[in-house]
Amino acid sequence: MATVNVSRATETLSSSAFLKSAVLIVGGSLGAQLATNYLRSNVYDVQIRGGDAVYALTTAFVTLAILPQQYSRPLALGMGATSVRVLLNDFDIV
Repeated sequence: MATVNVSRATETLSSSAFLKSAVLIVGGSLGAQLATNYLRSNVYDVQIRGGDAVYALTTAFVTLAILPQQYSRPLALGMGATSVRVLLNDFDIV
């Protein structure tokens, strides 16, 4: 039987590790969106449906390659989430 532990939930949500992860994930999502807009406008616009997801995945790959793991993994997670959102949007699922 599950119990509700408000104290543990409050402690987790206010912990510095949780907040750092949340900020990095949201930052990765925003960074991927900025990179997608820039690359689509200034480099090459992929003309197939869902093709813009490549920009977010490429940005995630570069982030994983150049930044330390403690920062790059949550950033890349946010970028991957943006890629999935772009795909779902392009295929009219969401």
